[in-house]
This record gives sequence, structure tokens and C-alpha cells, in this order.
Amino acid sequence: MSRQRNQRGHSRRSEFKSRLDSNDEIVQTKNLKLFLYDFQQCDAKRCTGRKLLRFGLVSNLDVKRTFRGIILSPEGSTAFSVQDAEIVLKYGLAAIDCSWAKLDEVPFEKLSKAQPRLLPFLIAANPTKYGKPLQLSCVEAFAAALTIMHKRDQAERLLEKFGWGNSFWQVNQSYLSAYEACATSTEVVNMQFKFLKELDKKNKATRAEEFCTVEEEEVDDPFISGNPNHSIQDASARYSEDSEREEFGSRLEKLSIEELS
Repeated sequence: MSRQRNQRGHSRRSEFKSRLDSNDEIVQTKNLKLFLYDFQQCDAKRCTGRKLLRFGLVSNLDVKRTFRGIILSPEGSTAFSVQDAEIVLKYGLAAIDCSWAKLDEVPFEKLSKAQPRLLPFLIAANPTKYGKPLQLSCVEAFAAALTIMHKRDQAERLLEKFGWGNSFWQVNQSYLSAYEACATSTEVVNMQFKFLKELDKKNKATRAEEFCTVEEEEVDDPFISGNPNHSIQDASARYSEDSEREEFGSRLEKLSIEELS
């Protein structure tokens, strides 16, 4: 009898602890508030921000409302890092739901009370911008920031709502692991430079190899040199992505100098 009572007591304690752990998780999730500035520029069927709103995972934020938390914005002058976690936990984290093609129409000046941050170099995995550097969707932006501030579980809960969500981790795992290990914004910037230099080195090697291959093909088949479709689209896409990386790199260099001064 005594042994059975002890077993029942142990079972109740385990059940009680489980409920406590579950409650802690709920409290943690509620305390970390996510917000969205929706400027109605995106295709509603593809918009990840609106899907998060429908699931109640983020709250809509009016531009007229004062927001003192962190906002993930291309207008930021500081890289997002784990140093921002305290502000996020206190005031919340916001993302801007807009079209990358219509950034000029976004009234960034009305968001002046928020504290803007640039996300580090990452690659989009959503179907609309797959493979494009820097052009993350709202859910990807939230997931990246949460991971950097050591809230990977909550980041995964957001991406679980999207069939392609796991691709984001596959494409960016090495980047995110490195940024997550950084203690300061300056370290994040330095890590970005390291990645960008590695990518630049690989791209130059690939271009040199392709150039040699094309030269050999042209020697073997003179008709290829006259084909207007030969490699033009691929070269144009690579040039565009290289230009984006170079532009981002110059912004990071300026950002790094400002932080260190």
C-alpha cells in the first residue's frame, strides 16, 4: 500500500510539473508579442504576414500607434542581434508587410518611435522569392530574428504553418547558427562580411569556370555564339544577385564603421 501511494504521489508530482512547464511555455509565448505593419501591397494569397494574422500569431499594428519595440526594417542602421532580446521581450517585435518593389511608398518616417533593425544576410526560401538574397517574407523575417535571440522553438511554430517552411532552415541553417552565436551587433556584422566574402570568392570561381566552358563551346560550335538565348538570362540573374550583395556589403561596411566609432 505504501509503495502504491508513493507511486501515485510521484505520478501526481510529474503531472503537476508537466502542467507547470506547459504554463511556462504559454506565458513565454504570450509575453513575446509579434506585430505587423500591413500596407496592403502584397498578393493576399501569397502574403505570409496576413496568414500569420489569420492564425492569431501576430497582431496588426497601426502606423498611428506608438510602438517602442524593435521593427525589422530595411531602413535600419543597426544589425539585429541577441542584444535586442530585452527590448523585444519588453515591447515586442514588428515586421513590415509590403512589396519589395514598392518600398518607396512605405511611410518609414511615421515609424520613428520604433527601433529599426536590419536583419543579417540571409536567403529567401519562400516560393515567390526563392533563392533571392535578403528579400525575406514576413514569416521568414520573424523566424530569423527569433532564432538569433535564441527563441528557435517559437520561430519553428511560425514556419510550421507554411508547407515550404522547412526549406528556410535548410537554406539558412549555417548562417543562422553563426548569427545565433554572436553576442553583439558588431559581431553579427563581422560574421556577415565573412559570409559575403566567401560567396564572392565562390561566385568569381564559378564565373571563371563558366567563361572557360563557353569559350570551349564556341570553338567547337560556332552557332552557339550567335544564339541570343545562350546564357543571357542566367548571367543577368547572377549579375542582379551579385549587385544586391555588393550593395548590401557596402551598407554593412558603413554600419560597422558607425558602430565601432
